[in-house]
Amino acid sequence: MRETLDAHGVTRVDLAKARDISGTRSLVEHVLGQAHQSLSGSRSLVGLAPPEGRPLFRAMIEIEQLTATAAAAKGPGVLRAPPVLRCRPPLGCCSGSAATPVGRAERGTPARQRGTGSASGVAVE
Repeated sequence: MRETLDAHGVTRVDLAKARDISGTRSLVEHVLGQAHQSLSGSRSLVGLAPPEGRPLFRAMIEIEQLTATAAAAKGPGVLRAPPVLRCRPPLGCCSGSAATPVGRAERGTPARQRGTGSASGVAVE
C-alpha cells in the first residue's frame, strides 16, 4: 500500500482529508481501474457456479461494475463519507420505512434522544 501511495505522491493525510489533488485523482483512477479489471476477469468464473446461482453471480458483478463506475465519476469525492442510513424494521406486517437517513449531527446522539427507543438505533415498539 505504501508503494502505491508513494507512486502517486499521496499521503494518508491526503486521503483522510479527501484532498482533490492530482495524486489523489490518479490514485483513485488507478485503484478503480484495477477493480474494473478484476471484475471483468471474474465474468469467466460465472460458469463455475451452479446453474441456479449464475444469474445472481452475474448481477453481483454488474452491480460492482456500476458501483466502480459511479465512484470513478466522483473522483476524489468518493473519499468523503456519505450520510449513514439506519435500517428500521417495518411496524406490523407491511408498514414502516425501510431506511431512514441519519444526518451527521445525529450520529453522536443517543438513540433514546432521537426517539428510536434503543441504543442500537433500531426502532423498538
